[in-house]
Amino acid sequence: MTTNIIEFPEVKIITLAKEYLHITTQFLYHNWHLTYDEYLPKENISLKTYDNFYRYLAKNKSNTFIAIKSNEIIGLVTIFKNCIDELWVHKGFRRQGIAKKLLKQAVDRILDKNYLMAQVGCEDFNSDAIYFFKALGWYMIDFETIELNNDKSISVMVLGFKLT
Repeated sequence: MTTNIIEFPEVKIITLAKEYLHITTQFLYHNWHLTYDEYLPKENISLKTYDNFYRYLAKNKSNTFIAIKSNEIIGLVTIFKNCIDELWVHKGFRRQGIAKKLLKQAVDRILDKNYLMAQVGCEDFNSDAIYFFKALGWYMIDFETIELNNDKSISVMVLGFKLT
């Protein structure tokens, strides 16, 4: 009996390079809007254009890590100082350890900058992200409710993780 083995390419985590800037921007733009469009007022959403994300990533290439599988961007993480600014994994690739690998790269970079703590902000409607971070030992250090223009509010939690 012959067994056919199908090999799947490994996920590579790399620092964002110029040749990946456009597809990474598309990935971030798409995932951000999938998550936030139904929760935020249109005037906030309209500020998050493709060009806005492109400029942000172009300025932060050295602090952005991307997960690539078969030349497809399937995840990214960005940092600013000691903060995880963006962490996204394509829905079809979640629960495979990709977010953990991206987070490790980001935390290692934050450690390289001699910070003693890492931080991340999560909105209350993003329960998957909150659960992910808490399961890894991150804990709430601050909480703020923000009133939106559409008579709604969101709560933002700041989670921290000691690096020492």
